[in-house]
Amino acid sequence: MFSLKTLTAMLVSLSAFSVPNSLWATVTTFTDRAAWQSALQGVSTESFEAELVGDYSTPFSTTQGTQAQTVSGAAGTIQVVSGGLTNGTRELRFREFGPGMLFMLSAYTRAVAFDYTTSGENWRVEVAGGVATLQANSTGFIGFIDDSSLLRSFKLSSSSLIQGGVSLDDLSLEVVASKIFVRPIAALSGTAGPIIIDLGSGPQSTGPISYELEPSTSNTMRFNMLHGLAEIDIHLLIDFPLLDQIGSPPLRIRLREAGPVTWGVDPVTRQIAGWSSLTGGGVFEGGIFAGGVFYNKNGWEIVINGTHANNAPSPPTPYPELFSPFPPPVADITADPIPLMPPFSALSDAQVEAWLPTASGDANFGFAGFFRFPGQTGDIPVHGDGIWTLPFQGGTLVVPTLSHWAMFCFITALMLTGVLWLRRRHDLNHGRQANGD
Repeated sequence: MFSLKTLTAMLVSLSAFSVPNSLWATVTTFTDRAAWQSALQGVSTESFEAELVGDYSTPFSTTQGTQAQTVSGAAGTIQVVSGGLTNGTRELRFREFGPGMLFMLSAYTRAVAFDYTTSGENWRVEVAGGVATLQANSTGFIGFIDDSSLLRSFKLSSSSLIQGGVSLDDLSLEVVASKIFVRPIAALSGTAGPIIIDLGSGPQSTGPISYELEPSTSNTMRFNMLHGLAEIDIHLLIDFPLLDQIGSPPLRIRLREAGPVTWGVDPVTRQIAGWSSLTGGGVFEGGIFAGGVFYNKNGWEIVINGTHANNAPSPPTPYPELFSPFPPPVADITADPIPLMPPFSALSDAQVEAWLPTASGDANFGFAGFFRFPGQTGDIPVHGDGIWTLPFQGGTLVVPTLSHWAMFCFITALMLTGVLWLRRRHDLNHGRQANGD
C-alpha cells in the first residue's frame, strides 16, 4: 500500500530561503538554478523552442503539455517571442491585469522553477504555500521545492495598472523518470442517469447519458510511484437523446483527474489488483454547454469484479461562478489511499514497478459529481459508471511466497526419493544377479 509521506528535507543554501506552508511543511524558494537543481533527483526543462512564434489566446497549451489560462477565465494573450529578453532564445511573454495568469504543469511534481524578465512593475509568484516577488526591471531565476505536498500549478500576478509584462523561459520540473509509468487507454465507455436541464424553454430531461473516448486523441493513465498517485487524462464524447432532438453533435470534453492509488495481490491467484480515488473534471469545449464545468470523484478497480464510487466533491466556488476543475485541491491528492480489500495483501514498490511496464487489464469505475452550466438554477448532480482497458500483454505477476517454496521443496523431495528408490532397486537387482538368485 502506498501513502504519501513527508519527503526528505531539501538542501538549503545561502541563495535559498524558507517560507512556512503549514506547521508540518516547508516550501523552499531558490534564486540560484544550480542550488535548486542540486537538491533534486532529476530535472526536465521546457525551453519553448518547439513553439511557433505568435500571439495566442488563453487557454494556451505548449507542445510539452504546460497550459496557461487566466485565473478569472477571461480571455488573455500569451506571446511566443523569438530572441527573447531573458536568455536570448524563444520565451513566453504576457501581461495580465486581472487576478493573475495560472500555469498548469504537465505533471505533478514537488519542484518547479523558471528564468524570468520583468518590465517596469513587480510580479508576484505563488506556488502552493510559497510566495516570492519578482522585482521590476530585473532578470533572474526563481525556483520552489515543496517538501510535503505535490505541485501542479503556479500563479503570476501584478497589481500594477500599467504593465510592460513578464517573460518566462526554461520552465523546469523535478522528474524521476524511472518512477513514472504512462500507459495508453485502449477503450473507455460508460453511462450515467438522465439529468434535468433548461435550454431556455423550461426544464427537460436529457435522457440516458452515454460517453466514450473521442477517436484519434491521446488518452493515458499515468502511475506515479514516487508519490503513490494515479492520474488520468482523456478526451470524451458525451451523447444523450436531447442532443439528437435539437440537432446537436455529441459534447466534447477533456477530463483530467488524479488521486492516491493502492496495489495488492491475491494470495491464491497471485494476480495484482489496484484501486484508486480520483478527483478532477473538465470544461466543455463547444456546443450548447461550451464553458460549462464537470467536476467529480471517481473510484476505479483493476481486475477486481466490482466498482465503487465516492461522494460527490464539494464545489470549490459557489454557483454560478465557473472554476478550473483541475488540478483538484491538494487535500484530495495527498489523501490516504483506499485500504487493502480482503483477501488482497500488500505489494512492495519494486514488485509493482516490475509489473507496470507490461500491465494489462480492465478497470471498472463509478463516479459521482456535478455539472455546472450557465443559465441553470444551480449545480446538477450526476453519477454513473463505466470500464476502461489497458492494452498490454501479460499483466499477471506471480509473487513467490512460502506456499510456493513449500510446494517446490515437496516436489523436489518426491523426485529425489524416486531417484533414490530406483537406485536402490537397481543395486538390489544387480546383487541378486551376482549371487545367482
